[in-house]
Amino acid sequence: QMQKILETKQDSMLPNELMKAILTMKVDLFFNGGIGTFVKAASERNSEVGDRANDAIRINGSDLNVKVVSEGGNLGFTQLARIEYAKKGGIINTDAIDNSAGVNCSDNEVNIKILLNTVVSGGDMTEKQRNELLSSMTSDVAELVLTNNIKQNEALTLTEFQAGANLKMHISLLRDLERSAGLDSAVEFLPTADELSARAVAGQGFTRPEIAVLMAYTKIQLKKQLLISQVPDDQFVNFALINYFPKALQDKAYSKYMQKHRLKRAIIATQLSNSIINEMGINFIQRLEEESGSNSPDIACAYLAAREVFDAYDLRMQIKNLGCNVDMAVQVSMLQDLNRLIRRGTRWFLRNRSGKLDIANMIKQYQPLVYELQSNIDMYLHDTRNEKLVSERKRLISAAVPEELAKRVSRFNAMFAALDIAKAAIDNKFNILEVAQVYFAIGGKLKLGWFGEMINKQPVANHWEALARAAFRDDVDRQQRHLAVNILKSNIENKDDLMHYAENWLAQRKDLFARWEFFVEELKTVTPEFTMFAVALRELL
Repeated sequence: QMQKILETKQDSMLPNELMKAILTMKVDLFFNGGIGTFVKAASERNSEVGDRANDAIRINGSDLNVKVVSEGGNLGFTQLARIEYAKKGGIINTDAIDNSAGVNCSDNEVNIKILLNTVVSGGDMTEKQRNELLSSMTSDVAELVLTNNIKQNEALTLTEFQAGANLKMHISLLRDLERSAGLDSAVEFLPTADELSARAVAGQGFTRPEIAVLMAYTKIQLKKQLLISQVPDDQFVNFALINYFPKALQDKAYSKYMQKHRLKRAIIATQLSNSIINEMGINFIQRLEEESGSNSPDIACAYLAAREVFDAYDLRMQIKNLGCNVDMAVQVSMLQDLNRLIRRGTRWFLRNRSGKLDIANMIKQYQPLVYELQSNIDMYLHDTRNEKLVSERKRLISAAVPEELAKRVSRFNAMFAALDIAKAAIDNKFNILEVAQVYFAIGGKLKLGWFGEMINKQPVANHWEALARAAFRDDVDRQQRHLAVNILKSNIENKDDLMHYAENWLAQRKDLFARWEFFVEELKTVTPEFTMFAVALRELL
């Protein structure tokens, strides 16, 4: 049996020989729970590893024949070994990621004890009651910790799926972290400029263990920036403090002590930085800083508003709960589409704010209108938008996604316009469904949906072109909103057929309309450039 498992014809082996054979076995999972470094990279010498006791049995990352590695012990692999193994298709994080549950558990224990000690000293609990409560919460703390671990691994997987396509963005993030977060690429064994150029040519991105390093620095950086801002003091984010503790402590009896917790701000900042990066990816903050010129705390506020307005938490849970019933690639694509919607929603709030970002007020204003629009949006879509929506819904249903969830996900692309439509309704006291009808009617007639898609698909060669693409995309939406408002302000007598009225409104401006159509037809026959989009947008204005 052992000969078969180890794929050897030998009748006996020396201990070191046997252990080396075990390390190279063909199995699904290799769990390292011991002390010592057992795997190095082919480019490393044993003398560089610093663990002489295991020199005789150590193997290279390229020699591993397992599908997945889980590092229950520290330093079981060198970082270069992880990268080498990941490049050959293996699934591996870092020991810091795989052991983060232990650190997380210790943090919870300390913060829970700080809270309960103040309850005891306040006279609302005896020492005996405290100890009994602590013991009873063991399973709840374990669940909180494992949930955090799962979310972190999901974030790594989502980023890894897009690593090749997002290489330029990840390089930009790397350079930013080197400048502002103390990241030393050489110390962390991150790729050099030459290595990154070679990966770009090969269509490869950062490996999973490299992404794990970038994620750690990104979270630490965001937490620091949140701590020196007023965000942890915003009443809205109090949910992050409450949800940090087990359910038994979320009772009102403990709330006054929770608010006085001496690490309250740090807990909130940690919770927010974890959730934002886990949900939206490692380059979310940096990308929006570049696109909007906003700082991290403002981006966090706008994100929290967008997440609530579009009900992203519930959607994320529904996708996650699909489990093995739906192919993972389909689930990842759904999460990518959701993140695209929330990212654009975040940028919209940043671009359209007036003064300080008030999270609660933004949600109060926009959430009910967006909900109302979401339920009715199908009937207002024209041209190719409706065809794409129906096609996407059928694709998801055929992939075993429940019909109601498939409907919601298929609407994401159309829901990009929801905030512009809601703003037009709020600012002018219009009915949101009337705005939506005119908005999509004018968009269909002027082919603005098609025009926006052309801008979205335009490849970018540098940072400036990326900024231009984002600005052009926002301009199309903004101008479509202004057109809809102008039409609704033009003394419409019969609001039962707004679509027909919008078409007549355009017909009365046939010279301008004809000139716009000329630009659209021109764009269909050429390979577009950013200067063409700029000229076309000026014509639309």
